[in-house]
Amino acid sequence: MNSFPVILDSIPSLVTRGAGEATVALPVFHYLSYSLLGLREWNIVIFSSLAAACRLCLTIIGSFNTAYGYFSLFNNKTGNHNVALGFNAGNYQAYNNYNTFIGYFSNGAAGITNATAIGANAVVNASNKIRLGNAAVTVVEGEVPYTFTSDATKKENFRPVNGEEVLSKIGKFNLPSWNYIGHDPQEFRHYGPMAQEFFAAFGQDEVGTIGTPTTINSGDMAGILMIAVQALEKRSKELQAENELLRTGLEALEKSLTK
Repeated sequence: MNSFPVILDSIPSLVTRGAGEATVALPVFHYLSYSLLGLREWNIVIFSSLAAACRLCLTIIGSFNTAYGYFSLFNNKTGNHNVALGFNAGNYQAYNNYNTFIGYFSNGAAGITNATAIGANAVVNASNKIRLGNAAVTVVEGEVPYTFTSDATKKENFRPVNGEEVLSKIGKFNLPSWNYIGHDPQEFRHYGPMAQEFFAAFGQDEVGTIGTPTTINSGDMAGILMIAVQALEKRSKELQAENELLRTGLEALEKSLTK
């Protein structure tokens, strides 16, 4: 079902044509599109191009989308509840729902839902995922650490993990220093395991899959390290107990020899 546009207003917007060229004022067209069956399938479209705005309003079938920026959500057909802000933001989307794209050419893979891409050329590749920045980003920074829910009342399917097996697997890891391809190796080096090795060692339990072969979840990493520390603490206590028995036996032997 096609929608038709209703013009709300035209607001001058400063647009720079290019390096060294003059800045000129162009109109920004604000539109609401709604279904021919009534005012119920609203889409908000804000473009600096009247033709582009009309093209989107006349071809979109989806509902409750917001597009702000030249060619943002330009190829949307039946997608619903999407938000795109920036030049070509969300331009690959045709049938996806509940997604948010903020930034120049921010986008997502086909078929995703409830996904977010933030930053220039940021691309989110899976549903229910948030992508911050593109591959050139080297630091995500803040004044406080990232916090995620770890409430026991929100969890289920608990299974014990063998700490000795965890230690054995960690002992086989390749743990070099490295940098991401394309990053300056003089400035952006890192330590740690490869996701493929981590997933091969800890990516499955008797219930299901944990993580992916190309990413490492910081929560899972912390969990594995705590299990390893717990196993080492158990070893330490056992060794202390053995040492105490040996010392007691040695003292008894020394006393018997001095009699």
